[in-house]
Amino acid sequence: MDFFAVFPQLRQAETPYLAGRSLRLLSLAALAYDETNYYFELSDERYWVRASDEQTTIGVGGAQTRLTQGQEPLPTLFRYLREAWHSEPEYVPQRHLYLLEGEEAVVLDVGAFLQPATPQLLVLTPPRLGGAEMPDALVQAIYFVRLRTEPYPSGAPGMLQVERERMERFLAEDRWPIVELLAQPWASLLGAISLPREAYVQPVLALRALRRLWREGLFPIVTTGGNA
Repeated sequence: MDFFAVFPQLRQAETPYLAGRSLRLLSLAALAYDETNYYFELSDERYWVRASDEQTTIGVGGAQTRLTQGQEPLPTLFRYLREAWHSEPEYVPQRHLYLLEGEEAVVLDVGAFLQPATPQLLVLTPPRLGGAEMPDALVQAIYFVRLRTEPYPSGAPGMLQVERERMERFLAEDRWPIVELLAQPWASLLGAISLPREAYVQPVLALRALRRLWREGLFPIVTTGGNA
């Protein structure tokens, strides 16, 4: 799906990272938080990576869904959060748009182009195949979403809750042994999912992008008040 057909307001952003490019929207994601915690989804078991030494790596990232023709991005993402997380989400607009592509990590001022609802983070990756019909890049559009009620997964494989005040500690490691992580007083697992004791959890997709912004010094993980 054409990225600018979904977010036409960003055609006006005068930046070489967006202007004049052929971009295809790949998926939508939410990095969700409330006053005290961040919340992340565990990947479905079919995507777990099982190594020959019997260690299992489980991806942990944002709430993710895809957009179909005729759907609006934010209502579609919010519908997923209501159905799969049983929580009421809220959009918090920001003037800045974070963009990651290859080795580039930039912050764009898009305060004049917030409506309709604009994502706060774009992750651009090269298409897997070549050819004349291929776009310049595939885009994951990510929103920072505030939750009004504590979530509980039903349509999601499981969720990881991390206290906001300890997010820097969580993101400092490339991956965590699940036993060690859940022994921390600031991390807990939500849902009835059973994980192998030898498993590791590792940031993927939206959470990996958030970790990179933090490591680049572009995004303050811990802030005061209810905004991310």
